[in-house]
Amino acid sequence: MKRGLNYQQALEYLGVKRKTFDDVFRPKLRSLRVGTSVLFDRRDLDALFDSLKEGAESGADGRPSTERKGGKPWAVKPLASGSMLSDESGRSTRSTGERLRQRCESHQEAESG
Repeated sequence: MKRGLNYQQALEYLGVKRKTFDDVFRPKLRSLRVGTSVLFDRRDLDALFDSLKEGAESGADGRPSTERKGGKPWAVKPLASGSMLSDESGRSTRSTGERLRQRCESHQEAESG
């Protein structure tokens, strides 16, 4: 594989879209202008990719933690009937959906009965 990659080749090499490249990678890279082309060193792309990967593994990627913070349940959401339900678990799972459906059914039974 060649060492100097043009802009489009750098995007393809990293497997990212233009906006991600411009926002995340480009500010941290040095480019080489050859005629009308801008070239990026494949080794620089590899080094930056590895450093970003190491930061992600250590939790420094700026993404929210997968652990639930605080002790508050998810926000209360209105139903079509105007009643309010909340999900105490804070997780989106099949069992959560089943619990919500059961609550809706029991609420509808209470309103009609």
